[in-house]
Amino acid sequence: MSNVLKRTIVESLVAVALSVLFSIVPLYQTASSGVITFMPLLPLFILCLRWGGLESLPAIVVASLISGLFFTKDIYVLVLYYLIPYLNIAITDFYKSPKKPKLEILFLGLFQLYFLLFVTRLIASYYLYSSYYQQLGLKGMAFANGEYLLIECAITLVGVLLIYFVDEKVCRYQK
Repeated sequence: MSNVLKRTIVESLVAVALSVLFSIVPLYQTASSGVITFMPLLPLFILCLRWGGLESLPAIVVASLISGLFFTKDIYVLVLYYLIPYLNIAITDFYKSPKKPKLEILFLGLFQLYFLLFVTRLIASYYLYSSYYQQLGLKGMAFANGEYLLIECAITLVGVLLIYFVDEKVCRYQK
């Protein structure tokens, strides 16, 4: 086994562990039942920047399923609300850079990630909860916990800033 493969596996395991830990420890519970967590996507985002989207895909899938299993056992919720939104992290492969990455490029990648996360969770919430709201006689969009993603995005941006200014090599593409 080559050293590059060993480093990829070890970094993937560390990213999964940190992502799961960050996703299950809530910082704040919003009024609309959204939970603000401490940068759960940051370890996977950095892993994707360092090794690429395809190489990071197994870690992203494992982290999304483990994080989702802490909150639900429903397979539809697990796939639609955790697995598919987390797969958006692999798209940030586009922002990797072998040189010192520009901070605005990292921010753009994070904004894209959280926007896609919001859209996929919006669609999933509508699909999962629209029949429930119809049974209650309520009308309108069935998505009540989107504001936490904006706060979580801001917290993650601060985390990227801290990591970037401490050691920008962390965000460099490794191949």
